[in-house]
Amino acid sequence: MAQGAGHERRVHERVDREVPVYYKFRHLDPRRRPEKLTYQGVSKNFSRGGLSLVGPLPEAGWISSLLMSKILLDLEIEWPGGRKFKAACRAAWVEARPGGEGQAMFGLTFTDLAPELRQDLERFMQEGT
Repeated sequence: MAQGAGHERRVHERVDREVPVYYKFRHLDPRRRPEKLTYQGVSKNFSRGGLSLVGPLPEAGWISSLLMSKILLDLEIEWPGGRKFKAACRAAWVEARPGGEGQAMFGLTFTDLAPELRQDLERFMQEGT
C-alpha cells in the first residue's frame, strides 16, 4: 500500500521544547558568498535525529535549495541554564508561514553532532518529559 502525504515518517520520539535557536545558512555553491547574518528562531520540538524550528527565512526562493541540501544550517541551541551546543543540519521539510512576513517552519535533521553533544541532547529531552 502506498504511503499518503499525511503518513507519519518519524523514526525518533519527539519532545516539545521551546528554546532559542540561532542559525546561519551555509550555501554549498562556492560561487555564493557566505551568509554573515545570524537569525534567531525558536524550537518547537526535539528528537534524537533533529528538531523543528520556527524562524526567519530570508528568501522564499531558498526553499527548493534547502530541500535539495544545497543550503545547510549551522545552529547554536541554547538550553535552559545557559548551556549551548552547536550542530549542523539539513532541511527535511520547510513550510512558509502564511502572514508571517519572511517566517518559516523548518524540519531539520542533524548531520553533524559530536557524541558529547548527543548526550546533552538526550539529557535535555529527558528533562522535558
